[in-house]
Amino acid sequence: HMQSIYDSRENGQKVTIHASNGKSPENIVNTAIRFRGEFNKKVVFIDSDIALTNKVRREIKSKRIEVIYSQPICLEGMLLSMLKEVIPITSPQCKKALHPKLDDNPTKSGSYSTLFTREVLDTCNIESISKLIKLLSNSNDQ
Repeated sequence: HMQSIYDSRENGQKVTIHASNGKSPENIVNTAIRFRGEFNKKVVFIDSDIALTNKVRREIKSKRIEVIYSQPICLEGMLLSMLKEVIPITSPQCKKALHPKLDDNPTKSGSYSTLFTREVLDTCNIESISKLIKLLSNSNDQ
């Protein structure tokens, strides 16, 4: 959803987003490592409720992968916080709280467009969202 708002042909970059469909941080990092192509930068966006193992930390460092954490807890927890909602304690509870508020299936990017407009995204004070906006819009002040 954010790519449709912030990534344009005029920003001088081509952004490729590949969903690894969650699972573990290790799975997400390994998916990024295995994803082939010429990239200036690889970034993974992962939930913060599962700690990275030392092995994954070494892989991230050796492959120069940037990590952006969704906080609190998970993507859904972060999005609930943007909506000024009470944040549940676990990731499944966050999903249960957010998903009924979406326009459609949570795997469809358009499901987020009503709640998370450009205005909402631009005015939120969540560091992870700000980092994603800067990456997608190719802002130099990263």
